[in-house]
Amino acid sequence: MPLVLEYRNSLADLLAQYELVSGEGYRSARSAHYKSVAFWSAMLLLAGYIAFRSDQYFLMCLLIAMGGWSLLRSLPYARKYWAAVEQSLASRAETDVRLEVREDGLHETVEGIESFVPWKSVKSFTIHRDAVFIELTANLWAIVPRSSVRPAPTAIDDLLRVLRDRGIKESPNQAVQRTGASRLSQEKNQTPVAAGSRR
Repeated sequence: MPLVLEYRNSLADLLAQYELVSGEGYRSARSAHYKSVAFWSAMLLLAGYIAFRSDQYFLMCLLIAMGGWSLLRSLPYARKYWAAVEQSLASRAETDVRLEVREDGLHETVEGIESFVPWKSVKSFTIHRDAVFIELTANLWAIVPRSSVRPAPTAIDDLLRVLRDRGIKESPNQAVQRTGASRLSQEKNQTPVAAGSRR
């Protein structure tokens, strides 16, 4: 008898997936951002010092104001980064998913569209933010959030047991930790949800 789970993938689930897969890219982008901020801040300080030595006090004050405004807009980088990510994902509709775990693999129905993934195409799984992220071939994922699983959240435990019995490896959680939530993600997740999906 197959294990059947029904759930919904929300904006919060997509953001959690982004945290999971963008770790190295995020850290590289953050490093480049702060290097750029440090460089231009140093240039503005040098220009301000030259203006001060030249008795150009108005220009010095203008440069200091420009530098302060630039720093306020640039820091912290995480806030700007995740706001941009949320905006890019905001148009993605929530999806209702039915996942059947059978002897031959995973059978998924998303908004009436059926797909099949054999066990040989299931690479690994990771637990992040109380959801199971199943990595498939071709850079696809099945996202199963505990909070919205039907018939009961304990079905997640049954899913994990099947994955482990099948020898699917559990990958370490190396996700970027996104602190807090923007108004957009809060609004998107005010209504209780019940689903997950492959991306």
